[in-house]
Amino acid sequence: MDYRVEIQKGGRVTIPSVIRKKLKMVEGDIVTIREENGNIKLIPQHQALAKARSLAQQYLTRDDTVDDFLKWRKEEAIAEDDKMNRAFETK
Repeated sequence: MDYRVEIQKGGRVTIPSVIRKKLKMVEGDIVTIREENGNIKLIPQHQALAKARSLAQQYLTRDDTVDDFLKWRKEEAIAEDDKMNRAFETK
C-alpha cells in the first residue's frame, strides 16, 4: 500500500497511523533510515535487533548467548585492528 505524505519544515515526515499500528511503532521509537537505489527505507529498531539476533544465532552453540557472540565479535575486531596496525608500522 502506498501513502502520500508531505515533507514538513526541517525534513519532518509523519508516518501514517495505519503503518505505525501495523508495525507496533510508538512515540519515541528509534528507526534506521536507509537509502537504497534512490529509495528511502525506514527500519524500526526492534526489527533491526530481531534480524541481528537471528543472524547471530547461526554462530552460537546451544549454550551461547547473543552477549557471548558480541563479546567474540569485539575480540575479533580488536585482533583485526591490531593486525592492521602491525602491518602499517614503520620499522
